[in-house]
Amino acid sequence: MRKLTILKAFIDFFWIMAIIASPLILILIGFIIIIDSSLLGKHNLYIYGMFIDNFTGSSKIVIILPMIAYLISIYCLYLFRKILSHLKNLELFHDFVITKMNTIGNLLTLTAILNAIPKFIYKQVYENKINLDFGMNPIIVAICLGLFFMILSEIFKIAKNAKEENDLTV
Repeated sequence: MRKLTILKAFIDFFWIMAIIASPLILILIGFIIIIDSSLLGKHNLYIYGMFIDNFTGSSKIVIILPMIAYLISIYCLYLFRKILSHLKNLELFHDFVITKMNTIGNLLTLTAILNAIPKFIYKQVYENKINLDFGMNPIIVAICLGLFFMILSEIFKIAKNAKEENDLTV
């Protein structure tokens, strides 16, 4: 249980830091939606490792989608905190734990896709090239983590059914 307490403390810390940044992200999303290229002037914007020289529809998508993915990740942290609370109370096979693990898996997969789309658009529109990277990519890691949570949810569901059957036979 000590490891679970340490994990919950880390997740709580990251949750607090993420909550502090969330209003700034929401304000920035609104600002990016209404900003025009003339407001930027002759300056280039460097964000997420990409140079943006004008605010067209595609460049706004390139900027906003990772921010939306960040907000979804914050929600995943919130759900994970709730799951850890249930696990700390030894409610391993609670329906909340099972459904929210599946939800976290789906959302993490979605965030990976939302982070991949802007990079693909940027490479196409601004650099006119297509890259295929094989190896440890954060997008691939996020998809794997999402799939892991979905599989864990299925395992907990199977274990819950086995536990219920065992309780009925005794």
